[in-house]
Amino acid sequence: MMVQMNNLADNDDHFRVLAITSHQGAIAELRLLNPLRALHRMHLITGYEVVDTNLDRLKKDSRLYHVILIQRAVPEYIYQALNIRDIPYALDIDDNILAIPAYRDDARYTGILTGLSGCTTLITPHTRLVALLEKYSGYSLMGKSVVAPNALPYYGITEETISQPKQLLWIQSDIAALTASLDEIVRAVGDFARRYSLPIVLIGKNVLEDAILPNQVIMGEIDFTANLQLLEQYPTGIGVAPLETSADEETGDFIAGKSDLKMLLFTGYGHPGVYSRSPPYEDSPFRDCGILVSNTYDDWYHALEFQYHTGWKNVFPDALRIQEERDIHRIARDNWMPAIERSRLDKPMSGREIYATVMRTRRRYMPMLKGYQVLLKLGVQKNALLNLYYILNNRLR
Repeated sequence: MMVQMNNLADNDDHFRVLAITSHQGAIAELRLLNPLRALHRMHLITGYEVVDTNLDRLKKDSRLYHVILIQRAVPEYIYQALNIRDIPYALDIDDNILAIPAYRDDARYTGILTGLSGCTTLITPHTRLVALLEKYSGYSLMGKSVVAPNALPYYGITEETISQPKQLLWIQSDIAALTASLDEIVRAVGDFARRYSLPIVLIGKNVLEDAILPNQVIMGEIDFTANLQLLEQYPTGIGVAPLETSADEETGDFIAGKSDLKMLLFTGYGHPGVYSRSPPYEDSPFRDCGILVSNTYDDWYHALEFQYHTGWKNVFPDALRIQEERDIHRIARDNWMPAIERSRLDKPMSGREIYATVMRTRRRYMPMLKGYQVLLKLGVQKNALLNLYYILNNRLR
């Protein structure tokens, strides 16, 4: 896709972005590195730096930054350091991280509330997530939110590369988002793979906790860029993208906060997909670019059959559409750039100035942080410690 090059923001000779994240992996690649690389390639920003939450790389950094972009949950003192000094920043959240689903044993990170209340701009993949964050935070967020849909660095696709599927592809960044429907879907996928002697390629740290599928090939967790290369170069497969649809309210709200990323990964790379009839896919503009099904054995089995025999023949135009509409350069220019410009600092700050600002606030938290580290070494469960930390921190407010 050809994207017209634009001048630097506000015709300034310098426009550098500092991004802070706790996630040096797929989420950082998807929601930070890919958009920032695209903006840099198009000369919309002069440069960028992505750092983890210890900020050590900023200690001696004399470069000036014009925007601070924070990804998801970081230590609360980082939000607080910026809030109390009225320093603008953008906060990108791609999940309803205030809800805890039944299939995960997580502590509720209430520190994100400090970020939600203080950020100048809230960036999300869709407005449905903003409504959910409003529900769980009690804050009014829609007025300062900007949508930046997930997008990928596609390199084109040809119809000749698409064939009858040779395998099934099941990708999870985390454990499968399934509870009551797990057994039905696993049985349907397994029976289908067994009937046609197709391998089931499982990509992710822990796709299925206990279930064993016939002909399964466990690839484990792989680099996000390598994952995209695999989808681009692999023979055609059927993408398996289930989400739970029969769950308690909080689990349902967590799942509803997810995006249509799997459609970009599967159909976008020419792999016909089967998707649960769930808000992330039902609300997607690409809901017709795949098969959406109820989470029953029959629906999943018949949808896999259709994609194997017929559906793959029609995937090419859908792939072209997704690649055009969710090209990273288009989304970076049209969505990410306006979002970060809204959070431009009144006066540029050097990296070391930002570091010193955060460290001054961090000292207040040091007794709790040191106690946390000691108890962690003694074997106390992380989630129990986090819950204790939030209780103590709220009492100090």
